[in-house]
Amino acid sequence: MKVSVHWIRKFVDIPESTAELADLLTMLGFETEISESIWRNKNIVTAKIIQCIPHPNADKLKLCQVNDGTEEKQVVCGAPNVSAGQNVAFARIGTKFPNGIKIKKVKIRGTESEGMICSEKELGISDEHEGIMTFDTNIDPGLQLSNYISPFLETLEVDITPNRPDAMSHFGIAREIAVKCDRTLKNISFNETLPISDVTIDITLKNEKGCPRYIAGIMNNIKMGPSPSWMADSLNSAGMRPINILVDISNYVLLEMGHPTHIFDLKYFPNHNVMVRNANTGEKITLLDGQEYELIKDHLLITNGKDPVALAGIMGGEKSAVSDQTQSVLIESAYFDPITIRKGAKHLGMTTESSKRFERGADPNGCPTAFWIIVDLVKELCGGELVSNMTDSYPKIISQPKIQLSPQRVNQLSG
Repeated sequence: MKVSVHWIRKFVDIPESTAELADLLTMLGFETEISESIWRNKNIVTAKIIQCIPHPNADKLKLCQVNDGTEEKQVVCGAPNVSAGQNVAFARIGTKFPNGIKIKKVKIRGTESEGMICSEKELGISDEHEGIMTFDTNIDPGLQLSNYISPFLETLEVDITPNRPDAMSHFGIAREIAVKCDRTLKNISFNETLPISDVTIDITLKNEKGCPRYIAGIMNNIKMGPSPSWMADSLNSAGMRPINILVDISNYVLLEMGHPTHIFDLKYFPNHNVMVRNANTGEKITLLDGQEYELIKDHLLITNGKDPVALAGIMGGEKSAVSDQTQSVLIESAYFDPITIRKGAKHLGMTTESSKRFERGADPNGCPTAFWIIVDLVKELCGGELVSNMTDSYPKIISQPKIQLSPQRVNQLSG
């Protein structure tokens, strides 16, 4: 799991260096390595594209004049979004990348190129490789790029063993550090909001073993738009690509507290009905990855009372996904049985961030917290209003087991 050191510091004080923190987590049972940060290389600097013209010998390449703070250099670039006037990340000659590539003065289609204009993927910031990385504000050329990279991107690669789903989040890792070092753990804050109307939701659990708890709520007056930079940087730091504000909010909560949620476009719930049931053998659904899947009776579905809208605990349906036109949403925060999700995901050969957590064992009592954090963020970032009460279908309460521990027995066994 990719973890942002800056994000962990939101919940616990960390005076240790990144290397010391990696050692601390490793000694706690989580094998940890420091992520390679090529953007920290002193040869990678800010630069400005002075001129950008078509390459004389290649239709898909551009010939750029780049000011790297010392002089203007000629660079061949194939990115579709490159243009004159952009502030970019520039790798000077001599830069070595983790994949072994070293930037040299080369000829590309008969034209000299002295350096490389970088994408976010090449810099190890995100998986975005369709175009070069650009900065919205004016930046003096020739400055070390690391001065302008978000602090969220100082990351660790943490190996979470399958028996520790409680640690599969930034809050979970912070909790481990707080306990180990006897430090104060700052809890995730949220507000329980009264709805502005009395809209109701009808939830039916046809399989209470597969879905012991399902929480839903409706919000209106959503204003779609891009995510703020702090949220986009947070997602990028954990290896997730920002998509749109609502999807990003759901992913942000998953990475922060470890509980998967889902946000549906309300227009696919015309009667405000939610039914959780097993699939019929041979039933089909097209998911967010654009693929159609044929299901078996072991699969658990979220439906609008009639038609399936998601494969429970694994992935949402393509038709019910939020879009730039979404104005009203239904928020799901549920707990699904680990064995049910594991069987369903394995049968389809799928692994998602959601299924990883549910099949290892999420916290059934974390559902309300995740729901209210989503509501808070949608209100803050999208102007949304809660128009229904939080509807909580929880037929049989799952209580936390009490475990007896004898220190004497532990000492006797451990020596």
